[in-house]
Amino acid sequence: MNTLVLVGAYAGWAGSLPPDEVERRLDFAHQLADSIPSSFDPRSMPGLFSDVMPPDRAAELAGIMSDIRPAGTRMMAEALAASDQREILGSIDAPALLVYGDQDIRSPVEIGEELHEALSNSTLTVLPGLGHECYLEDAARFEEAVRTFLDAHRRRER
Repeated sequence: MNTLVLVGAYAGWAGSLPPDEVERRLDFAHQLADSIPSSFDPRSMPGLFSDVMPPDRAAELAGIMSDIRPAGTRMMAEALAASDQREILGSIDAPALLVYGDQDIRSPVEIGEELHEALSNSTLTVLPGLGHECYLEDAARFEEAVRTFLDAHRRRER
């Protein structure tokens, strides 16, 4: 059986966020692209790094993100800003796990609740005290949520 795991997901920015927030994020991404590679600090992205992220994981993510390129940043942001996938959500029937940190300000739990409502075969798991990078902030809790979901669906296959 095919399954789907979505973490801090959107139905695209246009499909999940108010227009003024989409515009704010797009403006931020354009400013970011204009500053790469000279002055980009991934910690400057609001809501990406929470207070509970272990320092070694924050350093690893910052290192990965420090290698981003201007053209890719622009393309990614413009695609997210224009994307509205709400229309197709009802056609997805694979079991889906939606994982959100309750402290995620980039993709708040309310977005997860909307996706959960739109996806007929979904499970919404909210991880208390975690933010947008919940899989890094508490890998053990994240892994437990995913394993529990996958194990339950594996048992149903048998």
